[in-house]
Amino acid sequence: MAITNMIVKDYLPLSIVQGERFLNLMNTVIPDYQVPSRNTIRSRIDNLHDEQKNNLNRELKKLIHGLLRRTTFIEQSNKVSDVSTVLKDFNVTTYMSTEQHISTSQLYPIVCGLLEKSLNSSDTDNSVVRQVKSTLANEIKQRFKPTDDNIGNQTPIVASILDPRYKRLTFLDKNQS
Repeated sequence: MAITNMIVKDYLPLSIVQGERFLNLMNTVIPDYQVPSRNTIRSRIDNLHDEQKNNLNRELKKLIHGLLRRTTFIEQSNKVSDVSTVLKDFNVTTYMSTEQHISTSQLYPIVCGLLEKSLNSSDTDNSVVRQVKSTLANEIKQRFKPTDDNIGNQTPIVASILDPRYKRLTFLDKNQS
């Protein structure tokens, strides 16, 4: 699993496990070790991806269920529809979890977009919607720390910097970029 983690975390190509120098290194360090094939590594990466996707979905469900338990708006059907408009933007987690779209570089642009556009209270929001937006925004800030002064040292931000789609870093505060 260490080789799989190295490939994923260091953004290395799968072909590294077939490289002559890598095989020589592994043979020198652990002579009897059988280096896994590309297919085995790919399978492990797919399993790791599925595991992380499931963990993310579980965490988001816990967040939403916890929010629902702490408030009494379930009985008020007219307010439920207002809250559902807030939660509809959280469908982005489905986008983030699909194999075709998963990209570390998209994490902070999406998180910052949710905080700036979807979770800002407006004058037209009722008290329940304001509470939902505030709680979700606080939970996101606590988990992802998008306003942290050391955000530039985090891997997702570095990935965003390297991704041409986000080269202007418009999702960051001017002090952070």
